[in-house]
Amino acid sequence: MNEPLLIALLSGVCLSFLLAPLGCYLLWQRMAFLGDTLSHSAILGIALSVLFHFPFYHLGTIVYLVGFVLLFDQFTSKKSLSNDTALSLLSYGGMSFGLVILHLCGQDNTLKHILFGDLLSMDYQSLSWLAILAIVVNIYLGIFHKQLILYILDSELAQQSGLNVKQIRLLFLLTSAIVIAVAIHWVGALIAPALLIIPCTAVFTTTASPKETIKKALLFAFFSFPIGVLGSFYLSLPIGPVIVCAFIMILITKWLLRKTPIFRH
Repeated sequence: MNEPLLIALLSGVCLSFLLAPLGCYLLWQRMAFLGDTLSHSAILGIALSVLFHFPFYHLGTIVYLVGFVLLFDQFTSKKSLSNDTALSLLSYGGMSFGLVILHLCGQDNTLKHILFGDLLSMDYQSLSWLAILAIVVNIYLGIFHKQLILYILDSELAQQSGLNVKQIRLLFLLTSAIVIAVAIHWVGALIAPALLIIPCTAVFTTTASPKETIKKALLFAFFSFPIGVLGSFYLSLPIGPVIVCAFIMILITKWLLRKTPIFRH
């Protein structure tokens, strides 16, 4: 098998493990827009890394997004701004300032890579780091699963039961920031939020348990990702958008089958 294609397929497994479970927790908190906000604002982090000649701009993006979520947490914890308002301001502001700085730095040509990524350019070393991050994030989610679910269901009850709600929220936001910063480096700022949210949206039902939903979201991502990667490779189309198209088409097919009487049982 072609080596770049094999690496892209393996990276799809890692990205599925990385994004699908995290997306479930975001949807349960009704914070689906956080993925878009972090991805769009990351453009400013990339632009600042370019402006100040940071050697590894994806590390600069991580540093920027960590600062971003600390600022977001400060805004929303004091109730000075609602979640949606703060996310909108930070998202559009970060993206706009980032695009202006990139233009002033003469980096317009890098914009396509920033927005859509290039999964087929990944090497084995990058794949290894991606796999390690996926393992670490899933260990974190496994350890704090009960605390996160209790916080999502009722933050006041969680606090009364002795949980440090502020710490749980901040740690989750920081984890989301790091995951998004890494994901956009390979699939782009416009594609990463879609891969974060679509798997959980596709399998979400009110009767399923949280763990069951996460398992189904992972299966959906595992099945959809290779279709997008193979379609992009053999049709010579941009990989990020094709993966999202595959996700959406499978999601629509699933919904249509659910509406068909013969497949209801």
